[in-house]
Amino acid sequence: MNRGRPAFTIILLFVCLAFGLLAGGCGTADTSAKGPAAVDRETPREPSSPAAESPKSHTMRAESIQPAQMASEDTGPASPPPAGSRALVTAVDFMPLGNTGRTRLAIRTDYQVTPQISTRDDGGTVVLSLTPARIPSRLTRPLDTTYFRSPVNYIKPAQGAGGRVELYVRLRQVVPYHLGQEGRMTFMDFDPSDVPPPQAVLPRKPVEPGPPPAKSGEAKPMIAGQEKTAESTESVLEKMGYTSLTGPKKYAGARISLDFQNADIHNILRIIGDVSGKNVVVSDKVAGKVTLRLKEVPWDQALDIVLAANQLGVVQRGNVLRIDKLELLKAEKNAIIDEIKKEQEIAVAPAALSKKVFTPKYASVDSMKEVLEKLLPAADKRREGTSLAIIGNDIYVTAEAEIISQMAEVFEKNDKVARQILIESRIVEASTSFTKSLGVNWGGNVSGRFGGEGELFNLYGAVPGAAISSPPSGTAGVGVTSVGPWGGRGGMGVNLVDPVQYGMGIGFGVLTDWFSLDAKLYAMEETGEGRIVSAPRILAQNDQEVYIKQGQSIPYQTVSSEGTKTEFRDATLMLSVKPHIEKNGQIITMDITVTKDSPDYSRGANNPPINKREAKTKLMVKDGETVVIGGIIVDNKGRSIKRVPGLHSIPIIGWLFKSRAIEDSKTELVIFLSSHIIPVKL
Repeated sequence: MNRGRPAFTIILLFVCLAFGLLAGGCGTADTSAKGPAAVDRETPREPSSPAAESPKSHTMRAESIQPAQMASEDTGPASPPPAGSRALVTAVDFMPLGNTGRTRLAIRTDYQVTPQISTRDDGGTVVLSLTPARIPSRLTRPLDTTYFRSPVNYIKPAQGAGGRVELYVRLRQVVPYHLGQEGRMTFMDFDPSDVPPPQAVLPRKPVEPGPPPAKSGEAKPMIAGQEKTAESTESVLEKMGYTSLTGPKKYAGARISLDFQNADIHNILRIIGDVSGKNVVVSDKVAGKVTLRLKEVPWDQALDIVLAANQLGVVQRGNVLRIDKLELLKAEKNAIIDEIKKEQEIAVAPAALSKKVFTPKYASVDSMKEVLEKLLPAADKRREGTSLAIIGNDIYVTAEAEIISQMAEVFEKNDKVARQILIESRIVEASTSFTKSLGVNWGGNVSGRFGGEGELFNLYGAVPGAAISSPPSGTAGVGVTSVGPWGGRGGMGVNLVDPVQYGMGIGFGVLTDWFSLDAKLYAMEETGEGRIVSAPRILAQNDQEVYIKQGQSIPYQTVSSEGTKTEFRDATLMLSVKPHIEKNGQIITMDITVTKDSPDYSRGANNPPINKREAKTKLMVKDGETVVIGGIIVDNKGRSIKRVPGLHSIPIIGWLFKSRAIEDSKTELVIFLSSHIIPVKL
């Protein structure tokens, strides 16, 4: 029995040793779980980018992370970091505090830290130090709050010496601030600012100085490549971050899953900001609750969904996401676009202005001014210093050298002697028998030879604008007949279509011998078959309208509330001609208008009505040919009684003491119009 005790003792020792080793191992694991000092001694490697820090997919669920739970985690009881370790900064946020106008800078850490505030010498920079603490590189990017309604312009987190994290807060206005701490949340609250945020300023390209001003009268061309182009609207909006408001997008952010019900929108935006690695600035106008369930979507797409559901928009500048009401951001964008348009108009470095004086030698100064004004672009007209004015008989121009050079070329081409046409006319009242002897037959169709002078070409009349050789069709218009060969052999016969058929009773024709016509007209006066009413001559410039007017002004009495007034109305014969010399210099195109207004005294001597006749046509004649206008027939009818007072009333024998005369005569008003091109002599 005694021999068995040593063996039992040895076995018992092995069992105790085994239990002791096991107990020692369990104690180490328990110590490791209860005391994190061993873990904290190993400083984790900071990620180089947000993508490297976080896994490819992030999952946030309402069951594990609710807004209330997040607040409790931030503000709940916290302990300082273990000895020899530092607290890790997990978030840096800047947010408004409701509608009070106050704003808050909030820093979250995984352990409680000790905050301390100091002020720079300039007085506008406040430094918030947290010890002992460390901050990952992704959170050291500056936070731009320039366009936020806050006294803070920007915030720059940095890793300081001695195991502390420093946040440099640059103030736009020095206001009271309050430092507070709740659990692992350290915050600075800033009172409202009286200084509004600055408006977005459009980036401008520096304008290089232009060439020295040209001397008066010089027209120097622009140097190639000297002009500068304005920055495009799209590129400016892209730089300022406003392209994210409209247009299709490509989402490439890290994927995230969100499952929230009735969550505060600020907390959702903070989660998206953590995943994206961006700084998020939220306007004080942003408020509301969000319910959503998203699975494996890019964070930028999730952000757009949240913003669209709440009528919000985002503007990204660098690594800062500024979130505000969509309508406000669109208004800012439209204002920037308007500013860009103005900038683009003046973004090109303007060429130096030159001066030149144009003195017309032949053309009128007013007509030349109209020509030069067409060469001045609308943009240059709005440019300060550009001008075009008439002083005396000179045109003073201040514009860019290139434009003045173009003006000089056009001015030289247009400042020429205007060609002139001498228009001679004969206005004749003749008997119908005399007009027939001239070969003028307004109601027939005469053809043949007259005096052995060439052939008489009887061409049917046509309405204005139709071919002159086409026969008349219809019953409207004014007859036009061309008589005499175009080869130059003269002929005096004129045959026009029946004026009764064509309504107006005014016809047009062409003669080729002005001197023979004068001889015939003087012979008419000698025989008493008619008379020349007038023979005006007028000199007209090319493409300028002239007219000859003859008649009388008839008084009319009108009755109104102001009493009886006497007014005058014209009863005149007017001939209006606008000549145009064709390019060959031998053919003249004339726009002719004839009006004949005459009083009708047969309806009473007081306030007689005015009979009106008017005809218009466009004729093409050779230099020196004569246009004849006729068919204006004046029918004179009258009765006259001569008697002896008293005796003429005796029955039967009274006819011995009185006589009655009846007059019925017709006269035609014929107008002969001859045009001659005056040779240009300088």
